Amino acid sequence: PDADGRTNRQEFEAQSHPRGTFTRYFAEGATGAFFNAQVALVNPGAQTVTALLRFLTPAGLAPTHAVTLLPNQRQTVNPERLTGLADAAFATVIEADGPIVADRLMTW
Repeated sequence: PDADGRTNRQEFEAQSHPRGTFTRYFAEGATGAFFNAQVALVNPGAQTVTALLRFLTPAGLAPTHAVTLLPNQRQTVNPERLTGLADAAFATVIEADGPIVADRLMTW
């Protein structure tokens, strides 16, 4: 439990991280013919970290993508390759069960 007052079942139903101790928000992401978005995640620590990315769309959809980061590992997530985000506007919520570095790059 992450001491946020929610049970693991409530976290699951809300599609949030049940052990989330790290949270970051990125507004106004977009993919499509004109836009490209990438989310870079780095685990600078000595323990494996699991991150959950939620992409919140204007239509109310919230596709999720889980990433496991080994110690000192970097991964890049391309939202355009995820179901429902090939041509979409979205905000991104990142929750992880340990400290990570997160960056979002938008190009057009």
